Amino acid sequence: MELLSQGIGNWIGISEVYDGQGQFIGNASDQRTVTKNEDDTYTVHVNILGPLMVNREYQIRIASDHHIYLGSTHFGYAEQINNDLLTTNSYWSQWGLSETSFVHVSPDTYSQLSLSLLKRGDQIIYTLVGEYHNNDKQIKYPNTIGIPIDRNDNPAAGYSSHILHRSGTWSGELTVIDENLSPMGRAYYTENVRAHQEQLMITTEGGGFTPMKRSFRMTTNGWQAWSDPGDVVGSYNMLGGRALAGSMHYIGAERRIWRREVATVDGRYKAVLHYIYQGDKRVGVQYGMLEFTKT
Repeated sequence: MELLSQGIGNWIGISEVYDGQGQFIGNASDQRTVTKNEDDTYTVHVNILGPLMVNREYQIRIASDHHIYLGSTHFGYAEQINNDLLTTNSYWSQWGLSETSFVHVSPDTYSQLSLSLLKRGDQIIYTLVGEYHNNDKQIKYPNTIGIPIDRNDNPAAGYSSHILHRSGTWSGELTVIDENLSPMGRAYYTENVRAHQEQLMITTEGGGFTPMKRSFRMTTNGWQAWSDPGDVVGSYNMLGGRALAGSMHYIGAERRIWRREVATVDGRYKAVLHYIYQGDKRVGVQYGMLEFTKT
């Protein structure tokens, strides 16, 4: 979890922690307190307890469109997009791990959804799926009953269903920005999923960069999903059935979309962050919150 302009104060939440193969290994309690300093930097006191542990402070310098993490626990850079999205590339010296993450603040600003990929080199060591609240009475505690070893062989990590692969439709408006992070407006986007055993038929339509209606078939083992040959191809890995990270190639549109998505614990919504590339050049970003309708 990182803090945006709404973030001064206390934040608390529970992250689900997965290993490099996507197996659930436990929950991490995460508390952060943010204070503003006289030199206009911010101090974050972070206390994480679980499979990963740290109890330290780090400093942030905040500009209009980015954050700089100054250490000594957390170093790096983050892009701030509007007041509801932060994407980071940073390094945690206490763990010796590099982090790529995003944090999406809900419209009411009382909660945040996050996905953090923690790597050593390019090897994923841990992935954290987070849901945080700045009001103790609203805290949701996912996966806090039982023991992690009983979920090691369960791709849904103890949830009653694979949230992102349920048959139904995710829909909503996405914020669209160009390669310079300048606003391009909002665009309606839908993603329909039809699931049958290990086969998925997915239809996407709308958004700011690949708006045409396209359908493609994917195979899943619960831990990953990968496509058949076609106009839309690619793959992603899954975390507990409620988060994913991977890339899809829209061949006819000459676009590659790096997708990172996290669903809420109750499965009603998911935060999506799509980076759109042409080759290695980023040509835009679309992000927002989609709502699920069962079909």
